[in-house]
Amino acid sequence: PWNQGVPPLAEEDLMFIVITYDVRAHRTEIYKRLLLKFLTHEQNSVFAGDLTEAQYRKLRASISRIAIPDDRVLQFRAMNRHN
Repeated sequence: PWNQGVPPLAEEDLMFIVITYDVRAHRTEIYKRLLLKFLTHEQNSVFAGDLTEAQYRKLRASISRIAIPDDRVLQFRAMNRHN
């Protein structure tokens, strides 16, 4: 899997997430609306924030539901925002 080797976090621990996407223009609003539920809009198609493991799993599942083959989504996950 994409996160192989990353130890799971305790439910109350926060991880720092940065997500960016490159999708067709008519799909940008779909991603923006979804990501704003979880993260802060930093610039254009870049979102960042601190999430629990449960929130992160929910976000990943939500992205999986809306993604189509032409969409490109890049995620960075750090154990905390100071890594």
